[in-house]
Amino acid sequence: MVRDNGGADGFIFSEVFDQQCYNLPLDENTAYIIDLGANAGFTAVYFSRLFPKATIACVEPMPGNIQLLKENLTLNNVNAVIFEAAASVKDEQIAMEIADKDYANKVHNIPFGKSISDDTITVKGLGMQTILTQLNWPHVDLLKIDIEGYEGILLSTNNSWLNKVSVIIMEIHEGVTIDLVKAITDPYGFTYVVLQQGNWVLSKNRLF
Repeated sequence: MVRDNGGADGFIFSEVFDQQCYNLPLDENTAYIIDLGANAGFTAVYFSRLFPKATIACVEPMPGNIQLLKENLTLNNVNAVIFEAAASVKDEQIAMEIADKDYANKVHNIPFGKSISDDTITVKGLGMQTILTQLNWPHVDLLKIDIEGYEGILLSTNNSWLNKVSVIIMEIHEGVTIDLVKAITDPYGFTYVVLQQGNWVLSKNRLF
């Protein structure tokens, strides 16, 4: 299901399904996937088709997106857990800037990402360790990150949880460089870094 929202959903839908920017050569038995910035659920639906045996955790803080996320997961019979929150470095309340595009909302007052507006909404933030504890998964096969600049903070602070992750696919935003990301993740074994369809893929074993 796609909203009539100024082309925002149509843009993401095209990226995911037409351009297949999240098409990864992972084992078909991939079991555990986390989608940070799940938006309306298009990527989660795509992953569920690519990896039908996987359980997916969707993390999304914006109420309008959450409503459609739930509908799209139900319509497509996706085996998913939804966290109605923003991924954070700790459990806390977070101010989100409201963008004119439903995919561009971002954490307020951070040095990364494009500044949007002072129009904000307060949402629940959950630390990555809290999310992983609640999921009780032995590991994370794939972590997708598209969080409008907050990746620069999430990856660099309270980040021992990276030990449990095998592959990251992420979009980086203003102020975040791949050199910064590599410097943060390399100590955790992410030695292979590839740019694919506008997303960076970081992995502990060679994929391509």
